[in-house]
Amino acid sequence: MISALNHWILNKNITGSYRGILFSDSMSDDRHSAEFVAHTTRALQLIEQVDPRRFFYTQREILYIVNDPLLTVGAYHGASRCCSIDFLRYRSSLEQSAPDYEWYIASYASVIVHEATHGRIYRFGIPYNSKTWERVERLCHKEQKRFTAHIESENYNFKSMGGEFDPIAWRNSRRMSRFQQIKKRLSRMREIEAADK
Repeated sequence: MISALNHWILNKNITGSYRGILFSDSMSDDRHSAEFVAHTTRALQLIEQVDPRRFFYTQREILYIVNDPLLTVGAYHGASRCCSIDFLRYRSSLEQSAPDYEWYIASYASVIVHEATHGRIYRFGIPYNSKTWERVERLCHKEQKRFTAHIESENYNFKSMGGEFDPIAWRNSRRMSRFQQIKKRLSRMREIEAADK
């Protein structure tokens, strides 16, 4: 169950929405918020256009997409149906005039599909723990790849996006202590502040 405080924080920072999915920006910068809303909307539209079935799952499993500094590009929180995205990792590549915009908007959309798949798994009551995490992440990665295989493009072969699932990278991330995670997150926040100067 989502706590009243979490619910208040998420709703306090609402900056936009698309088809019932609310955008909440914890970074509190108007310029970044406008970019976050525009590109998140475009990523959701891409999912809806090329893969309506996965868009249905995305709508059902995600109530909030939150711009939040993370250790990875995305995270899913089942109790709040919240998909956190470290949007600022994408920001510089998501200028519509950028030559690789099409690639990065597809990559961003695929991360949303990945996190929505976590939501489906959570809905089925499958835990995310030391025994199940690899199977869960492998399945989410597979769904991400299935989504990108639907995207047709003259410029890119989206079937190659994401490569093969690499459990070693995930294991290394999971082995970090709580202190290491906090340290890395603080470092990420400093990176964001430096990039904005």
